[in-house]
Amino acid sequence: MREWRADRFRARVLRVTRRVRDVANGQVVGGPFSGMTYIDRSHCSQLAPKLLGTYEREWHDVLAVIGARSPDRIVDAGAAEGYFAVGLLRLVPTATVVAFEAETAARDDLHALATANGVADRIEALGRCDAPALQAALAGAARPFVLMDIEGGELEVLDPSRVSALRHACILVELHPEVVPDVRKVLSDRFAATHMVRYIPAVDRTTQELPETHFLSGADLLAATWEGRSDGQGWLWMEPRDADLPRG
Repeated sequence: MREWRADRFRARVLRVTRRVRDVANGQVVGGPFSGMTYIDRSHCSQLAPKLLGTYEREWHDVLAVIGARSPDRIVDAGAAEGYFAVGLLRLVPTATVVAFEAETAARDDLHALATANGVADRIEALGRCDAPALQAALAGAARPFVLMDIEGGELEVLDPSRVSALRHACILVELHPEVVPDVRKVLSDRFAATHMVRYIPAVDRTTQELPETHFLSGADLLAATWEGRSDGQGWLWMEPRDADLPRG
């Protein structure tokens, strides 16, 4: 019975994704990046939440803080096809982005997305992110912001003893406790002296907290905003203690 229900839900997700893609017609229709031109595919995540603007909405309040801080350098490690890399360049028009993405096909789509939105000259796309590469990407930045989602590699890379520039960077990192069970505690302790650390848990979507659209409601809306996250996933938002800037 459980497998039958799962199959029916997956079929619903596919159906409503096609509907969202058709209605969106190559554009993000809601959320913080509303109006952004978008491609018709997504790497390692669901497409419909991005087109609807609900993707990772748990930390959308952080985007307001980032906009107010106006970082000069944004590093997006695990950028996929560029939803956040390109969206943040629209949000902070004076910033530049270094986007790390290990998959060649995703980097190609990132370039296409950046070109479609007129920001290709402000973004550099590189391969896999490690500590030396991150240090180089942050070199010379006065107000850096690091966004990281590297499937469990965050524990090794987010180490200020190896990447000194992290000590004054704002950091938003997706945690993968299914890969590194103690990652939340280790990173929280590691940055406690230099940063204010807030844990943001991933939560299931409900129809009460989602804006209804003219073409989706109820079970279809839930299917369209489903992100397929594992239990216990969440993010750490870390702000430098010495920054005399807007906080959130």
